Amino acid sequence: MVAEGSLDRRAVYSKGYFDYLLWPPIEQELLSRLAACTAEIARRSAPPFFSADPMVQDSCDLLAQQVDQKITLSKLARMIGTNRTTLVNRFEASFNCGPMTWLRHYRMTLAAGSLRNGHESVATVAESLGYENSNNFSTAFKAFHGLSPLRYRKMVAGREKPA
Repeated sequence: MVAEGSLDRRAVYSKGYFDYLLWPPIEQELLSRLAACTAEIARRSAPPFFSADPMVQDSCDLLAQQVDQKITLSKLARMIGTNRTTLVNRFEASFNCGPMTWLRHYRMTLAAGSLRNGHESVATVAESLGYENSNNFSTAFKAFHGLSPLRYRKMVAGREKPA
């Protein structure tokens, strides 16, 4: 907080601050800034796979519940009650990718968490995410994360240094 009479914006910003409030505070300004801060905290803590679009979020929830199953775009669109084009367009607007790409990213994020926190084999992790073949899973994981699943596990455990 800065007293109105002694406001030197350059001095405030030169000390690393990116905003300031005048003293004495104006109640409406204070409430408005608190609301903005609260909204920003909520936005940053939202799951990375969240969409404000209800149709897209319903699709994401459905895909997340069935992450271990094969699902086609047509089947997903029917389950949501729309057509493929509308579903893809809405996903593009929310995530800059289609539903199947979103699902692949979601699976790879879950895979990294499982490998980081669990002790299951790579084959078990692959199976839990709908991959029938652990080699296909390993290829997808490496394409997404840049490391094989085993190398990733060793790196996060601190047993191997990054290349």
